[in-house]
Amino acid sequence: MTLRSVAHLALAGMLTAGAAQAADRHLGVASCAGSACHGAAKLAGANVRQDEYLIWQRKDRHAQAHATLRSDRSRRIAANLGLGDATGAPMCLVCHADAVPAGQRGGRFQLSDGVGCETCHGASERWFTPHTRGYASHKERLAGGLYPTWEPAARAALCLSCHQGDAQRPMTHAIMGAGHPALLFELDTFGALQPAHYDADADYVRRKGKPQNARTWAVGQVAAARGLVGGLAAIPDSGLFPELAWFSCNACHHPMQPLRWEAEPAIGLPPGRVRLADTALHSVALWLEVVKPELANRWRAELRALHQASQGSAGELRERAQFAQKLLESEVLPLASQHEASKAQLRQLVLQIIDGAAGPRAADFAIAEQAAMATAVLVTALEAAGTPAPKSVSAAIDAVYQAVAERERYEPAKMRQALAQARTEIAKAYK
Repeated sequence: MTLRSVAHLALAGMLTAGAAQAADRHLGVASCAGSACHGAAKLAGANVRQDEYLIWQRKDRHAQAHATLRSDRSRRIAANLGLGDATGAPMCLVCHADAVPAGQRGGRFQLSDGVGCETCHGASERWFTPHTRGYASHKERLAGGLYPTWEPAARAALCLSCHQGDAQRPMTHAIMGAGHPALLFELDTFGALQPAHYDADADYVRRKGKPQNARTWAVGQVAAARGLVGGLAAIPDSGLFPELAWFSCNACHHPMQPLRWEAEPAIGLPPGRVRLADTALHSVALWLEVVKPELANRWRAELRALHQASQGSAGELRERAQFAQKLLESEVLPLASQHEASKAQLRQLVLQIIDGAAGPRAADFAIAEQAAMATAVLVTALEAAGTPAPKSVSAAIDAVYQAVAERERYEPAKMRQALAQARTEIAKAYK
């Protein structure tokens, strides 16, 4: 698949991630669970694991997504929003189940299966039979309706449609105000925790390419940035307040003591102003400074202009977001989709991430949280490049994670200390 086709595929996926074609039915998780297919208790020598269904059913929290709607917390959220039963509320089902219309549900389809096979891989009506025979090319897979989860950009778009929200699955401030947890996502980390129901062995690499932690991380950050600016580019004029979900939770939701605000020249906002939820935008800037400094300068200028526009009218913010969106789609995403970072770039980037989170942005819990995940991802990439991480680096990364273990007890000073130690250990280990 060419770079251009990957980029076009990713951008199309960001607008239609997870959406089945009108005529395609979802046959249900049970259709994939046969012992000769993906429900084998023992491996049968095929070029795939064949126990994928069992991994999903027993270990993957996506299998419990619909069951979560029966919890006390879910019932309270639904009551606060006036939705009735959460297990049947469309607002909840769009992310907690494979919520396709009744006419697209096959005989073995069940909403109670939660986020199952076809939620991610696409409606199986057309691809089910040819899938069992095998494909000669990715073109055949795509023609049958299989979603290209093997491509990081397309996978990021699909995951973020729920883990960030989009026009079809809006994650609003009202939903969070009703009690829904704040959303969190990082493509490589979440992929590692899913858990994986495939092996990146030689056959996988031959068919789908070698997974690269740093590239996956970068693509995920660019996709999240695109999701934010894409939403801002479509905000309406109505209402006294904009949709507050586009703004940083941590600008308001934090203890009043000790004082946290610090001036950040790159943004240029005075104290008391609510800042955009710009964590991914910030990460993209740090990545570009290592990979393509000239483009980083342009992105930084767009980022500052976007922040300034957020303090004006909806029209000003829309227009500025459209500029940022165009830059991401035309230049940044294609670069992220094909760039293979050198060992020197990986080292520079992880130190850049640490420095970027240890400055004024340490007061922002979301920035700190993403920095913890990025540090671990990029050290993993350094290890894959040939240098195992010593115990001192692993211990330092563990301390960074501990510093962001609890949002309610987050202390920027402790995070700065943990990041400083991690920086020292990583710089020493990867000279």
